[in-house]
Amino acid sequence: MKIEELDENFKERQELRKQYDVYFYPSSFMSLYGLMFNQENGFYRLPWEVAHATREALEYHMYFTAGGRLIFSTNSKCIGINVKWKSLDGMPHMAITGQAGFVLKEKVGNKEEYIATMAPDFGNNDGFRAVSPHISKRGMRTYILYFPLYNRVSSIDLILDKGAKVAKVERYYKDVPPFLYYGSSITQGGCASRSDNSYQNFICEHYGVDFINMGMTGQAKGEEPMAKYLASLDCSLFVYDYDHNAPNTEHLKQTHEPFFLEFRKSHPTTPVIMISMPTIQFNDTKARRDVIEETYKKALARGDKNVYFIDGKTIYPNALRDHCTVDGCHPTDLGFYFFAKRLMKTIDEIIKEGKIY
Repeated sequence: MKIEELDENFKERQELRKQYDVYFYPSSFMSLYGLMFNQENGFYRLPWEVAHATREALEYHMYFTAGGRLIFSTNSKCIGINVKWKSLDGMPHMAITGQAGFVLKEKVGNKEEYIATMAPDFGNNDGFRAVSPHISKRGMRTYILYFPLYNRVSSIDLILDKGAKVAKVERYYKDVPPFLYYGSSITQGGCASRSDNSYQNFICEHYGVDFINMGMTGQAKGEEPMAKYLASLDCSLFVYDYDHNAPNTEHLKQTHEPFFLEFRKSHPTTPVIMISMPTIQFNDTKARRDVIEETYKKALARGDKNVYFIDGKTIYPNALRDHCTVDGCHPTDLGFYFFAKRLMKTIDEIIKEGKIY
């Protein structure tokens, strides 16, 4: 029996290789950021044992790729992808390009220049293949491939010109620990039209610092196993924002400060930014905000000089507030821009104080 009869992926790669060079992840020249990978389950953000100990729904959500990035260098004038899905789901209030699209950008100087968005049809649950527009530049160039904000990716191949050179990018981000984000669907990136338009990616490109996105749509409730796991991660900044997912004010009151204190056990001086929800979505919005501010004030009273509080109602400018969400809650691209802009104001302050680099 031939191997292509046992492995459909191998058969497809063999067909592609008649026209292109095909490299599957993991290949030695590809660097993965914001995600983990194994052959059995594909790409994921959270170890299974942590998800299992926290809540059953996270055993599904841990596979949402939330803007993870694949970075590599090549001189190929064609860059394509061949993707297999663990599942491909759709939401009516978010563009498919954000939910399931990959975004290809090129590093030019200190900026990333957009090249293409590659997204599937929702009818094609087995996989999809896409090729970027023809690239006219010559020579080796550095590329960033952004994974979708939602959906679950089993495998990805890079499709390049026959004979194209490839190389590993040894250091793409600044040599400091990544920024760590924990929160709701807003943190995960819903409902940006492209994965590079989530607020973390604006911030990442601006400062050149890697990030870990632990936004968990509907499932960020401040549980102890998640607090312990995040506390185990190396990070130079922690942005803490799960207000939307707390079932009520009382739940937020019971979990918000304990979660912060658990993080502080391992990170006594790491800057922590606490954020309240940016929209007036619930009747107890102000009460929730007060809980978060109280955690902040108690930390200050204990002498903690590395805590910061952002009142969510200050994130969107009043004149444009109605244009900043798709549904009164989840940001549009404009909303994410203002979200990033407000966070960067505080991050600039932290950097000026010499607390990150």
